[in-house]
Amino acid sequence: MQTGKDVLWWKGNSRGEFKVNSTYKLMDQTNPQTYCWPWKQIWRSRIPHKISCFIWLLAKEAAPTQDNLKKRGITLCSSCFLCGEALETGNHLYTLQLWMIFLNLKSISWTMPRKVSEALKSWEAAWVNAKDRNKWRIIPASI
Repeated sequence: MQTGKDVLWWKGNSRGEFKVNSTYKLMDQTNPQTYCWPWKQIWRSRIPHKISCFIWLLAKEAAPTQDNLKKRGITLCSSCFLCGEALETGNHLYTLQLWMIFLNLKSISWTMPRKVSEALKSWEAAWVNAKDRNKWRIIPASI
């Protein structure tokens, strides 16, 4: 045991200093789900910050949809306002309803993932060879 002052030491950095990028690297190592997290598509797109925040909430399944409001004790209509059948969740509303409207309008055939984060990641992977990746990156936020 040594005597002296206690100091804070961040394990994600060799010098013990906290850095945001070291947090992402640490998350990638400890949680395999964060490896495919579409954070670049959400935060590096040239879209208004409030839209990035909303897409982030959808991807984290924390948007104020009917299912999340119900968990907080706020009861509204129990069905999706677009289809009238299923419970409105972020994944249902964004991936199944809004994306399907967009894909049908553009006559694009695409199998939709079940989660918003998976939809964002697969959209990014589908257009790797796009001429202007910045334009393709903003499409999910525009929907």
